[in-house]
Amino acid sequence: MVPLVCELSSFEAQLLAARLGAEGMVWELRGGSSVYPVGWVDVLVDSRDLERARELLLSDEVEAAFDEDWSERSFEPPGRWAGFLFGTALIVVTGTFLLVRLLAL
Repeated sequence: MVPLVCELSSFEAQLLAARLGAEGMVWELRGGSSVYPVGWVDVLVDSRDLERARELLLSDEVEAAFDEDWSERSFEPPGRWAGFLFGTALIVVTGTFLLVRLLAL
């Protein structure tokens, strides 16, 4: 087994492993062996599949280059009514909680 990609998050590594497996390649994940999803993970492939795995990664990058660029989209911030409604709801919930606590004594 030889390294294909190093220092991925656990989610990224599992996603890549699923993609490699779908193409019929044998893979292995090393690192990040904690119960919690922390730490870096390395993705390894069989040495005979290394070139094909690199081509797969390259083709994915080329396809991603033609996807819509989300960074250029403008997202409108919520209107001022959203903040007002949230603040009002927060005050009402807090007041109700305090009233119930006082009446429970």
